[in-house]
Amino acid sequence: MYLIEIYNTPVHGGTSTFSATDRYIIDNRHIASFQISDHNLATRYDKSIQPSLPAANGPPLPISVYCRTTQPHGLQHYMVWPTHVDLPPSPGSEAKKSYYYSLSNVSFQSRHDCDPNVAHVLPGAYRALIYTVPSDDRTDSPALINLRRYITPEAQPIDYPITPADNLSEEQRVMKRRKLIPSNIYSSLVIPKKLAASLREDGETAVAWDEGIGRVCIAASDDSVIHILDFAQVPKRP
Repeated sequence: MYLIEIYNTPVHGGTSTFSATDRYIIDNRHIASFQISDHNLATRYDKSIQPSLPAANGPPLPISVYCRTTQPHGLQHYMVWPTHVDLPPSPGSEAKKSYYYSLSNVSFQSRHDCDPNVAHVLPGAYRALIYTVPSDDRTDSPALINLRRYITPEAQPIDYPITPADNLSEEQRVMKRRKLIPSNIYSSLVIPKKLAASLREDGETAVAWDEGIGRVCIAASDDSVIHILDFAQVPKRP
């Protein structure tokens, strides 16, 4: 049995006592662990973020909760969407919106079964990476069987944004056809053959994922370097 609670964080320093604003009990003996997405909210001055991620002056990101399950091995994904309240205007200022999270505004997104392997998630609010390792590998550097991209079904556009022809760069003009966003929310990522063989034979020691810049860092157990995989950005919608 698991208890999920939401607390308000203090605005000022010092010691404060708070009670949970919301709580929910999960009675499921087949959940092995939870992974929760980071805040990952960049400021409007940060030029390194993907165009799809909102800046700090917009609504907050949803909270993604990933549950790693057994019998069968897999993952379940839930999203806690922010709720807004309209605040009355004060003298000399406009009306504003205040946001808060409520466990009554949770939506189930997907379930992924991966028996006989065990899935591990590198969480993100909208995009996450999932890698699988053998369920019987108890070493510190288990073999990496598969690396997959996961996109949240509720938060994806129908297609990549298209830039008008007169704004295309020379490199973009030679592109014959822009690929559509995959319809399946899970798909395997292609890893360079040499690295894939090393991760499968010698195992991985660490995998890190930054949703904001779309970069994956992987360390193999029999290697002295960190392998960085970058995901291409798409043009901004005008």
